Amino acid sequence: MYKRGDLVQLRSGGPAMTVVGRDGDHTVCSYYSSLRELFRTWEGPSEALVPIGAVLEASPDFDHEDEDQDED
Repeated sequence: MYKRGDLVQLRSGGPAMTVVGRDGDHTVCSYYSSLRELFRTWEGPSEALVPIGAVLEASPDFDHEDEDQDED
């Protein structure tokens, strides 16, 4: 479903993660933990993830009208 380099996030929220591979039926992602100041790895089912673009579009703070406006 996802390929290396895709940006994803857990459906329940959390940090942006980069897909780094697959392990059987699981997707393996890497993300930076600013709390621990190091890179971490998450592994789990693809169904638990959404593409970052989908998260932005579903966010109530995301305004599509801003995309079409040019600044003078």
